[in-house]
Amino acid sequence: MIRPIRLKPVELHIRADRRLAFQFLTAFGARQGDGGSSTVLKDEGDRKLVEFHSVIPTLGSKQKTYRTVEKITLHEPDEIRFEGVEGPLDLLRDRFLLRERGAEVGRSDPRRRFVGEPLV
Repeated sequence: MIRPIRLKPVELHIRADRRLAFQFLTAFGARQGDGGSSTVLKDEGDRKLVEFHSVIPTLGSKQKTYRTVEKITLHEPDEIRFEGVEGPLDLLRDRFLLRERGAEVGRSDPRRRFVGEPLV
């Protein structure tokens, strides 16, 4: 039997307009400086199917690239939901919550080591 893992929420404050932060976090289809990338496989407006290649450091100075495919649902400008489809995170249920705090935005994302409020 698979049992869900619940992670504690974590917060990160970004000094930026919430709408700009939302646009930045949903700019799928880009290559990152560390070799990671994302590709939009299917785009239905607020619903997307995205393939991620994430570079994760391992012991020593080595690294490993993981491939995941995730369904993403956008609730602009407040929330981004992730649901794992393929790869090591195929049971993933996660979300980014963007809350206005003056000139700051709170971002949620535990699995990408920023902040999180998981839906598992």
